Amino acid sequence: MAPTIIEHAGPNDEITRSELFGPITGLYRVKSFDEAIALANDSPFGLTASIHTQNLNRAMAFVGRIQAGVAVVNAARTGASRTCRSRLRQSGNGWREAGTQALDVYSDLKTVYINHDPNHV
Repeated sequence: MAPTIIEHAGPNDEITRSELFGPITGLYRVKSFDEAIALANDSPFGLTASIHTQNLNRAMAFVGRIQAGVAVVNAARTGASRTCRSRLRQSGNGWREAGTQALDVYSDLKTVYINHDPNHV
C-alpha cells in the first residue's frame, strides 16, 4: 500500500477514531498549538505522538502535555519493542509481564526522542 494522507476528516469521523496500521495518516488543520494538543489528546489511542519544530520550548511543552506512551521530537519513531506495552488508553497490546521488572513495566513512563540539530529535519 502506498503512503496515504487523509484530509478533511472530522475529529469524530470513524477514520479518525480508528487505530490505523499501515502508511496512513490524517491531516487536521488547527488554529493553535493548544488546539492541536487537545485534538491529539482527544484520541482514544495513546501509543506514539510526534512534533516537528525548531522551538525547544514548544517541543518541551508538547512532551509534557501529550498523552502518549512515546513522544518524538523532530524524528521518526524508532522501533523499540517495549513501546507497544508503554501505552495509554486503547493503544498497544496491553500485555505486561510480571517478575523483578514489574516496577518498570507497570510504570507509565514516557519515552522522548529529541533531535536538537536544526539542520537534520
